[in-house]
Amino acid sequence: MEHFQTSRVNTFPFVVGCLDGTHFKINTPKTDAISYYDRKGNHSIQAICDSKFSFLDVFIGYPGSCHDANVWKNSPIYKGITSGRVELAKDAIILADSAYPLSKYLIAPYRDNGHLSREEKQFNYYLSSTKVFIEQTFGILRGKFKILNHIDVRNMRDVSNVIIISLCNFA
Repeated sequence: MEHFQTSRVNTFPFVVGCLDGTHFKINTPKTDAISYYDRKGNHSIQAICDSKFSFLDVFIGYPGSCHDANVWKNSPIYKGITSGRVELAKDAIILADSAYPLSKYLIAPYRDNGHLSREEKQFNYYLSSTKVFIEQTFGILRGKFKILNHIDVRNMRDVSNVIIISLCNFA
C-alpha cells in the first residue's frame, strides 16, 4: 500500500493491486472455436499487478468472448478472497474498471452517464490515476515479449504455455 501511495501525485488510498484483463491475438483454435468468436477472436488473461509493474496474480485461459466479471468470479484469487483462504491487509483494496463488480475489497469507478458530481469525477480521476499501473504493466509485458502480439499456435495449451513462459520471465 505504501508504494502505491508514494508512486504518484494523485493516488487512491489503501491499494494493494490493480486488476484488469487483456487479450492476445491467436489463431482460431481447432476445438471449441466458437468460444473464441468475440469481436477480435482473442485469448485472454486477467491479472493483478503491484505499483512496481510486477504481476501478483494471473488467471489465464479464458476465451476473449467472456466478460471480465465472469472471468473474475471464476478465478482462484476471487474464490480465495471470498472464502477467506486469501487474506488481504486490513482496509486493503484492489482497483478495477467498471466491468468488475464492487465489493469491500474491489473498487471500480462510477459509471459516467454524463451526470457525475464533482466528487464522483474526482473519485474516478484518482482511481484511474492509480489503476493505470495495470495498463502500463501489460504494455511492458507486450513490449518485452513481441510474440504476445500474435501467438501463432493452434493448441490452447500451447497458447497458455507461451503466455505463462513470458510471464515467468517478465521480472
